[in-house]
This record gives sequence, C-alpha cells and structure tokens, in this order.
Amino acid sequence: MDKYHLELDLNKITSKATVGEQQRAEILKILYRNAEILVFDEPTAVLTPMEIDGLLNVMLELQKDGKTIIFITHKMDEIKKVVNTATVLRLGQKIGEFDMKSTSVDQLAEAMVGRKLVEIKNKYEKPSDEVVLEVKNVNVSKKHGTTGLYDFNLKINAGEIVAIAGIEGNGQQEITNVITGMMKPDGGKVFMKGSDITKVSVAKRYSK
Repeated sequence: MDKYHLELDLNKITSKATVGEQQRAEILKILYRNAEILVFDEPTAVLTPMEIDGLLNVMLELQKDGKTIIFITHKMDEIKKVVNTATVLRLGQKIGEFDMKSTSVDQLAEAMVGRKLVEIKNKYEKPSDEVVLEVKNVNVSKKHGTTGLYDFNLKINAGEIVAIAGIEGNGQQEITNVITGMMKPDGGKVFMKGSDITKVSVAKRYSK
C-alpha cells in the first residue's frame, strides 16, 4: 500500500467506500496475486480529478517496477500523461500505433474519429425570465442510510440549458427521479410553472 501510495481504510465497509477507494482495493488485490500485466478499462470515468491524478501516478509507479499496463481510454490528456505508445481502434479495426512523445493530441483525436476536427463555437441565447422548474430544499436518502441529496435547490428558466455537473453517484440520479416523479423526496418541494408537483404522479406531470 505504501509503496504505490494506495491509501485505503481496510476496516471500511465496501458499500460505504467511494468508487476510487473500491478501485484502489481491486488494484491491491491484483498486486497481491503478483500480476505482471494489468488492464485498466476506462478507469477514470467516475473518479474525481484528485482521484484521477492519484491513479495515473500509481500507473507510473507500476511502470517503474516493470509492470505492463494496457490502458483503455478516450481521454487525450490522460494518454499524454502516462502512455508510451497508443494503438487506435475505430470500428473494430486497428488504425495505427502512435509514439506519444512525437504525437499531438489533435493527431491522435483525428485518428480516432477519422476526420479533421473543427472547433465549434456555440452562440448562446439569453433564456426567458419565466421560471418553469424549481426544486426547493430537497432531501433524499439512499439505501444504507447515505445521503442522496441534501438541501438541494435548483431554478430553471424557460429556454435555458442547465448542466448537472459531478462524478457519477453524487446525486444526479436522485435529482432526475425527484423531478420526474419516480421518487418522492424526504423533504422539500418541486414546482412546475409555480404549481407544487411534489406529490403529483408521473402521468400527471407529463400532462402538464
């Protein structure tokens, strides 16, 4: 654990461990079995930025010890940080191998998608002042007693595009379920165009 900086509370119950902690436990199990080849399939998809940095550093430490690593990912910055050689697959075919010391992110991305990438600039339209959806002080509990949402507030205007940003498993599913009526909150209210729909059925919400 100390050698590869895989900090882990060995007494923690798995259901209460973060995705990053569960991942570190799996790596330790593999190393305990003296595996020489390790395969990581999109390992950073649900990690926090800090956990991603930690995992990439672990990979570099494993490399120093002579371990062979197959790193499956589509994230360019991560490839540039740790990969020696990148093999690009597209539609099941090998497109080529690239030495990452001499290959740019743009070159690799173009090989992945099969065409030259063009930057697209969005033209943002100012949304209306009309509030169509409001979530007020919503609380939701998950299984095992963990918190799904805590005192969550959200206000969305007509014609507005709102992003719910965050790592998977941090309340996004609960937000969706509460708004659509699939889940009743433990506390708080949901309003649509000023009307309280907290206890309104899914069917009636769609009719609105």
